[in-house]
Amino acid sequence: MDSPDLFTCGGCKEYGSGKRYSCQQCDFQLHHFCALPPQSLLGHPFHIIHQLLFQTKPVYKGGMRKSKCDACSKTIKGYNFRCNACSFQMHPCCAKLSNEMNFNSLHRHTVKLLPVTPSTNNGDQPGFVCGECRRKRSGRVYRCSVPACDYHLHVVCSKNMDEWAPCK
Repeated sequence: MDSPDLFTCGGCKEYGSGKRYSCQQCDFQLHHFCALPPQSLLGHPFHIIHQLLFQTKPVYKGGMRKSKCDACSKTIKGYNFRCNACSFQMHPCCAKLSNEMNFNSLHRHTVKLLPVTPSTNNGDQPGFVCGECRRKRSGRVYRCSVPACDYHLHVVCSKNMDEWAPCK
């Protein structure tokens, strides 16, 4: 089924629109990617060093009651990709993001994912004000590829861009 209407995916529990699998009897819906996910990801730009395995349930780290996506910092409530070596995890929609994107209606230059460094504490880069939400928040950040331009975009904000939404 392909519909522009918003829905909540029964697998990853995130919003989506566009292509989906839908049960006509009970209205259970899955993103196309959540219905047919790869069982593993290797060399993903958000976590290059280890293989990520598809999981149907979140894994809670260190006694925490909520599981957090290491890409966008939102709570993981369902399907996810997880690294068994270091506990990195992310939503399937975040797994569809790349390390370089163009949002022509928002910013005229290409944005690139900032690398994780020891000083960024697992990718959190709270010192940057996002060009979309105008806030500082935790999670991974894209930065304009033009050195003189100081434009930043949170990964979580990029997921909501109509021009390129990963779960459409």
